[in-house]
Amino acid sequence: MRCGRVNYETASDKLHSIPRLLESIVREQANARFERCHLKTLGDSALHFELSYFVQQPSLNPLLDLQQTVNFRIIDEFRRLGIEFDYPTQRVILTQQRTSADK
Repeated sequence: MRCGRVNYETASDKLHSIPRLLESIVREQANARFERCHLKTLGDSALHFELSYFVQQPSLNPLLDLQQTVNFRIIDEFRRLGIEFDYPTQRVILTQQRTSADK
């Protein structure tokens, strides 16, 4: 499971704490078994973390309930710690082309 994209401006101490934080969030859940969490990719515009865990009750509703609970906890903890999610952006630079009348 891809956990999310974190802003490059995030302080190093906060970045280093993310894998342990996400591990603790998953371990809080009775129906989850933590597997791993790593800073996986240095993306074009964000740092990509990957979180992997198993659901002890592999039917659909418990799976979705667990996933939602973990996701809400991640959002809450990131906000509490001031860790910002990044989102894809594009920068467009417009230039005005000169005409013969501008010269």
